Amino acid sequence: MMQLLQNWDQVGESLLAIQRRGLPAHESVQQNWDHFLLLQAIEKYPKTAPVLDLGCGSGFTLRLLATAGYLNLAGIDVKLSSRLRIGRQLWRWRNRTSRQPFDLHRGDFTEMDFPKESFDVAYSISVIEHGVRFAPFLEECYRVLRPSGLLLLTADYWDPKIQTGSSHHAFGRAWYIFSKDEIERLIFVAEKIGFEVVGKGPIPPCARPMVHWQGKDYTTMALLLRKLPK
Repeated sequence: MMQLLQNWDQVGESLLAIQRRGLPAHESVQQNWDHFLLLQAIEKYPKTAPVLDLGCGSGFTLRLLATAGYLNLAGIDVKLSSRLRIGRQLWRWRNRTSRQPFDLHRGDFTEMDFPKESFDVAYSISVIEHGVRFAPFLEECYRVLRPSGLLLLTADYWDPKIQTGSSHHAFGRAWYIFSKDEIERLIFVAEKIGFEVVGKGPIPPCARPMVHWQGKDYTTMALLLRKLPK
C-alpha cells in the first residue's frame, strides 16, 4: 500500500471513523488520516499482539492504541519527553487502572535492544523524514518483526521535490520532504532487505497540498510493508 493524503474528505472520514470508535483525535487534524490507516492495518491482529511505535514522540499514537484496547504496546525514541510520561500517567488515572498502557524505551531505532522477532506490527508516524537512514532503519525493523509482520511508515511528501534547507529543522533534527524518486529508493531498499509492499501499485500523483508548515506546502504519504520470511 502506497497512499497519499489528497483531500479534506479523507481527513474528515478518518476523523469521523476514529470518533465513532470512541477513540481520541490527534491534535493535528491531518494526522487522523495516518491513525485511521494504522487502525485498519492492525485490525486483523488480536489485542494482545505486540506492537512497536518507532519514534513515539509525545505518545499520541500509543494512547490511541491503548484506548482501542491493545495490551502489548511499546514505544522507542531518542528522547522520552515529560509530556509522554505525564500522558501515560494520565491515561492510567482516566482509566482507573494501575496497569501501564505501554512500555517506553529510550534509544536509537536503528540499533534497538529488542530480541529478534519480538513484534507483529511496527509503525513510524511522520518520523523518517527527520534524517533517518533508510538501510539501517529497515534492517532493524526487519530483525524485530515476526515473519509476515507489518511495518507502516508515514512521512512528509511532495512531487516534484521540495527542497528544505539548513533553516528547516524539527525536534532538533533535519527535515526533508520526500519526493517520488526518494520513496521509490526507500521501497527498493526495503525489498532488497526482505519486505514487500502490501498491495503494491504505482505511486499516485499529488493532487493538492494538505499541510502548510515552515513555509512549505506538501502532503503526507503512507507505505505499508510486510516482512517476507527468508
